[in-house]
Amino acid sequence: MLLGKMILILCGLGVMAHAEYRMFNLKITNTQTKDYRLVDSTLDPLQYPGYYPVQKDEIVQYTATWRCFGNTGGGKPPCPNPRAPASDGSQQNQGPAPTANP
Repeated sequence: MLLGKMILILCGLGVMAHAEYRMFNLKITNTQTKDYRLVDSTLDPLQYPGYYPVQKDEIVQYTATWRCFGNTGGGKPPCPNPRAPASDGSQQNQGPAPTANP
């Protein structure tokens, strides 16, 4: 009986799930004007154009990536880049960006 309880306890501890996800800092560059903008996203450079509009003359590259623990459920914001300097709350976008892109 004691062995059965110990097995149940050990199995119950092994079931605890840990969520994690990867963040990317994407640099979206206009090849004609050389203007760019920086975007933090859970989408990698190949996935991003499938969900957000990117102009024909823009390329998407990642400049940094990091792992976040937990999940983004309930409207929680994604975790910040641990290597980035402390943010003052300003936008990270650099240069002019087309209004159609997020």
